[in-house]
Amino acid sequence: MLPTTVSHRRAVILIALLALALRLIFVASPLVGIHGWRQCDTAAVARNYFEEGMHFAFPRVDWRGDGPGYVEMEFPLFSFAAACIYQLAGSAHEWIGRLLAAIGGAATAAYIVLLVARRTDLSTGLCAGLFFACLPLNIYYGAAFMPESWLLLFSAVGVHHFALAMENPRGSRREAVHLVVSCLGITLAALLKLPTLYLGLPLLFLIIERDGWRGIVHPRHIAFAAAIFAVVTAWYWHAHNLGAQTGLSFGIFNSDKFRSWNVTFSTDYWFDILVRRIAERHLTWAGALIAAVGILTPRRSPRERLFDIWMIALLIFAAVVSEGNRIHEYYQLPAALPLSFYLARATVAGLKRRPLPWAALCAICLILSTARLTEYFERATLDRSPEARVAAMVTRQLNAPLNRIIVVSNDLPGDPSVLYLAHAKGWALPPFALSAPNMQDLLSRGAHSVAWVGPHAADSAAQLSADYGGHLIDQDEQSGCLITDLSIAPATPPR
Repeated sequence: MLPTTVSHRRAVILIALLALALRLIFVASPLVGIHGWRQCDTAAVARNYFEEGMHFAFPRVDWRGDGPGYVEMEFPLFSFAAACIYQLAGSAHEWIGRLLAAIGGAATAAYIVLLVARRTDLSTGLCAGLFFACLPLNIYYGAAFMPESWLLLFSAVGVHHFALAMENPRGSRREAVHLVVSCLGITLAALLKLPTLYLGLPLLFLIIERDGWRGIVHPRHIAFAAAIFAVVTAWYWHAHNLGAQTGLSFGIFNSDKFRSWNVTFSTDYWFDILVRRIAERHLTWAGALIAAVGILTPRRSPRERLFDIWMIALLIFAAVVSEGNRIHEYYQLPAALPLSFYLARATVAGLKRRPLPWAALCAICLILSTARLTEYFERATLDRSPEARVAAMVTRQLNAPLNRIIVVSNDLPGDPSVLYLAHAKGWALPPFALSAPNMQDLLSRGAHSVAWVGPHAADSAAQLSADYGGHLIDQDEQSGCLITDLSIAPATPPR
C-alpha cells in the first residue's frame, strides 16, 4: 500500500525531513576522525575539479607525487556534484559535500517508506523509514563527505522502481518508464560501488515473482541488464586505463578485497561482521534484538520475501568482498535497507501485542544510537586529530605552493588526510616505502619535506636525518608528529 492520502504523504515528507535534520547537525564538522581519510580523498577530488578544471572523466587526487594526479576510481559523480556547487559558491566549502550526502540520506529514507509500504503495509513502511533515518551509522555516514548515502539512494531507487515495473502490465508505458528509472538507479549504484551488482539477485526474484523463470530471458530484461553492464564496463575500463597511465588507484582491481578466501572462510570474520559491526555498531544491541525478531517472524505474504533475498545478496557480497568488508565498516551500510524492514516488521507487530515493552525497547535503541553517534562525532574534532596537527605544521612551516611533500603515517599507511587538510600535493606513503632506492627516486623528483604522523615518528625521522642529512623543523609534543626538511639532503645517502 502506497501513501495516497495527504496525511500519509505528509508523514513521508516528515520522515525525510527528520533524516535530513539529524544529518545536518554535523554539517560543519571537519573531515577528521573515523574514516576521515576516505572523506578527505572524496573532498580532494572535488576540490581538484574546482581548482584544476571540471573535466569529469579525469578525476585527480592529492597524493600524486610530481604527476598530474589522474586516478583509477569509482564513478566520481558525488565529487563532481560538490565541485559544481563550489563553482556556484565561488570557493570550496566542505559543508557542501556533507549537505549533498545528507540530502541523499533523507531521500533514501523516503524511498524506504515507499518500497516497504508497497510490499507490506503503510504503517510498516513508515516505521521502516523512521528506523533508517535514526540508525547511528546511517546518520554518521549519511553526513560524511562520501558517496555512500547516494549509493544507498540509487540502490533503493533501482529496486523500488523495478518492483513497480513488475506490477504493471507487460509492455505498458508505465512498465517501460519504471524500468528506465530502475536501470538508471542500478547503473549509478554499480558505478559508485562495483560490487553493488549483487542487486541483480532481488531483481531476479521480482522477475520470477511475476513472469516465472521464463521471464529472465525476456528481451526487455536482457536489454535492461545489457545497458547496465555496458555503461559500468565503459567507465571502469576508462578508469583502469587512467590508473595504468599514472600508477594511482583507489584499489578497485589491484587489491585483494575480492580474492581473500581465507578471510571469507574465517569464523572470526563473520563474527566481526555480523556481531561487532552490524549488531553492535550499525543497529545497537537493542536494535539487533528487534531485527532478529523481525527476521524470525513468519512472512505474512510472499511479497515480503524480497527483503530476505536482498539480505542473501548482501551476505554473498560480504563473502565475495570479504577483505573490503573486514577493513571498512561502511561496506555494511547497504544492509540497513532490508534490515529497516525487519526492524519495522517486528516493531509494528510488537506494539500491537505488548506496547509498553516494545516502546521501552525502541527507547533503549534510540538511547544507544545517540551514544554511538556521539562517540563517532566526538572523534571528528581537529584537536584530537594527529593528521590535523601535522597539516597545521605543514602550512605554518613550509612555503606555498605546498607540493612534493612526503607524508608518512604509522597509523594508517597511505593516509591522504594531511595532504588534503594542508591543501598540499605530494606522496602519502607507509614507513617501509622510505627505503634507500625509493628515497633517491623521491629526492630526484623534487621531494623536499617529510611530515610524520603517528607513534615512533621521532625514531623514524632521526634515522632518515642520519641517512640523508635532513633536519627537524617542527614537532608537536602532544602527538609526537613532526616535519623533516630534506631540501639540503644529498641525492644519495652518505656512506
